[in-house]
Amino acid sequence: MTLFCLGVLKGQNLQDLKGEKSIFILYDATDNDVKKNLSSLANGKIKADTYYYTFLNQNKKDDCESEQFNFWITYKSYESFNDLAKNKKTSKFNVSKDFLEINKSKIINRAFMDSIGFKKTFNLLKDIEYIYLIDKQEVKNNVYTVKKVNLSFSREE
Repeated sequence: MTLFCLGVLKGQNLQDLKGEKSIFILYDATDNDVKKNLSSLANGKIKADTYYYTFLNQNKKDDCESEQFNFWITYKSYESFNDLAKNKKTSKFNVSKDFLEINKSKIINRAFMDSIGFKKTFNLLKDIEYIYLIDKQEVKNNVYTVKKVNLSFSREE
């Protein structure tokens, strides 16, 4: 089996990724990234999950040298109050490790982001129709949970 946590995933090409409708982010928490759980509770039960995955740019790679450019990915179990009222949950599904191998050309990780720079990563992601996140901390029995997420960013000059 291919190890997906070491370096840039083999087969990734920025130009090829630009034409994709969907991209998967393989998230493996590092000291430079932050995951926050802001889930809401009602009657002691989780009513809506909200996770913020923040990617902090420490390298100030190429086009980001003059500024601090960070972005975050948000997963919410309901994308809006209307969805919550209708009990229409955000897309979330389980896949096997084979899914990672089959879709490796559509999967990016932190090493890939660092290699092309955060501004280029953000510019890639902002044009993608569907962004999914695979959190390696949530893997159980070689089953990976894939969550549809949304993109935001901040910039300090």
